[in-house]
Amino acid sequence: IHIPKTAGTAFKKLLEGQFEQEKIFPNRADVIGNNGLYPHFERIIKHKNPNRDIKLFIGHYPLATKSIFKHDPSLSVLLRDPVERVISNIFHMKNNDPNFKDATPADIYKKGIWHFCNFQIRHLTDAEICTNMRYLDAKTLTKVDLNKAIVKMRSCDFVGISEDLDRSVQLANTIFNWKLEKPKRVNVAKSEKHISKELRARIKKDNHFDILLYKAAQQKFENLCKIHNIEGV
Repeated sequence: IHIPKTAGTAFKKLLEGQFEQEKIFPNRADVIGNNGLYPHFERIIKHKNPNRDIKLFIGHYPLATKSIFKHDPSLSVLLRDPVERVISNIFHMKNNDPNFKDATPADIYKKGIWHFCNFQIRHLTDAEICTNMRYLDAKTLTKVDLNKAIVKMRSCDFVGISEDLDRSVQLANTIFNWKLEKPKRVNVAKSEKHISKELRARIKKDNHFDILLYKAAQQKFENLCKIHNIEGV
């Protein structure tokens, strides 16, 4: 489950060294054939499982995507401090989308408000694929959604923390018997991420539920590290 701006791209590059390209979906060829982007979510739903032996499914898709598979897959997700995730997302848009090149961080946040509010929860709340998914809509989330997301997060076989990527990779190697290399940060915004105290406070307030999810994920991560004898670095 590749939630945007949670070090998922760095983790994806490590995984690409673990699996053969023909066993990954979407792989490099799939992304290149889609103008450098992950295939749209509707395409994934329409075509279901690709016509090849897939060992790794990865992308900006919600947890509910697992329902397209005949057998339950092992689930992996990285989560990040919600305020820092939003700030990183804002500057990623500013640096990569011509529509936001001259916009202030506050303007970008205002225009894409639903995309910045509790977005990690939105990836985890839906139980199955349907036409009215919280992942895709702009509705205000509730404590019920938070509780659902926490339950779904805890059901994942692997939960990593972006701020503790080295230990997260060690944990993934131990759980899945992989040989992932030491991670390198990629897809990082090159500009300085200066925002006002007021905007940071607004982001924190708007992401209250995501912050609670993140704290639960940190606890899950530490429990997994303890179980698998992953020491601090």
